[in-house]
Amino acid sequence: MATFVLVPGAGGMAWYWHRVVPLIRRSGHEAILIDLPGDDRHAGLAVYADIIVDAIAKRSEIVLVAQWQADEAPSCA
Repeated sequence: MATFVLVPGAGGMAWYWHRVVPLIRRSGHEAILIDLPGDDRHAGLAVYADIIVDAIAKRSEIVLVAQWQADEAPSCA
């Protein structure tokens, strides 16, 4: 079983993934939806990264799915 970590872009909310989550769960996987503090002008990438890492915790077999709305794609690790 994989864990899909769903990260919205452009200050979005976890709700954006509501149509995908049932499909992921029906396939026998876990879905973690992330809310980022897009309305907090002082929250930068470090804060966003901490939120995502805390949500992942000690899970393995992670599939990170990030929506991005900008001129450049996010870096992949």
